[in-house]
Amino acid sequence: MCTTNSIDKRPFQKEGILVSFKENSTLKQFLDHKTAENKSHYTLRQILTILKNIIKNEVLFDVRNPSVVICSPDLEEALNMRAFHVTELWELVASQLNNSEDLSMPEFRRDYNNTKPVKR
Repeated sequence: MCTTNSIDKRPFQKEGILVSFKENSTLKQFLDHKTAENKSHYTLRQILTILKNIIKNEVLFDVRNPSVVICSPDLEEALNMRAFHVTELWELVASQLNNSEDLSMPEFRRDYNNTKPVKR
């Protein structure tokens, strides 16, 4: 039986992939404070969902351009960014994780229906 110490390369959607933060991670401190928990590991889905909910509930986005996140002072300290585009979130989170190079970057894409519209 072969075992490995590194995290398997799987898409982030898999609920069971646990990740750990680098020592003194400001993002981990932010998440612990916002969730009132002190967890040693999170799943990628949990991290992204928590951040999404915080951004949504605290209205930390430009209402004219919702894909631009305007950081609160706490989030700015956690990510070392005043503002960012939502497509940058994965990289900002991954930069504070251990073994992030072993994880596959999520692909954001839409499924388009290639069928032609039916004339009525």
